[in-house]
Amino acid sequence: MDENKNITLSIKSSLHKRNEEATEYEFVTEGLYVSKKDTIYLSYDESELMGHDSKVILIIRNNEVKLKRFGKTETTLLFKKNHRHTTKYKTPYLSFNVELLTDEVIMNLSRESGIIEINYTLSAAGDEEVFHNLTIRY
Repeated sequence: MDENKNITLSIKSSLHKRNEEATEYEFVTEGLYVSKKDTIYLSYDESELMGHDSKVILIIRNNEVKLKRFGKTETTLLFKKNHRHTTKYKTPYLSFNVELLTDEVIMNLSRESGIIEINYTLSAAGDEEVFHNLTIRY
């Protein structure tokens, strides 16, 4: 059965470079939950506070998460356990390739509530790798 409903999302991101302390970001926002067949879509707007001012759509299917960001910042990131993914990251100032390696994707989702936890490493254009933990709850 297809379903659409308004939800409140809590998004927490922790990132650090090797031998450095983690920087954490957390925000709460309103979003939309859509369930169609075997796929769940979560969408929300990122604020200027997060530095993006973009629309985000998470497409969740078959133990993988695709994050699509539209607006001032544009990218598509694919999170799948032990999967390496290269994509273009576009900002108002420049575009560059990023590579991510997903270590872990943990999901516990229902129509009432859910949690997605993704651990991954991101690197861009020869920069040092940055380790990320992204947790999304609704």
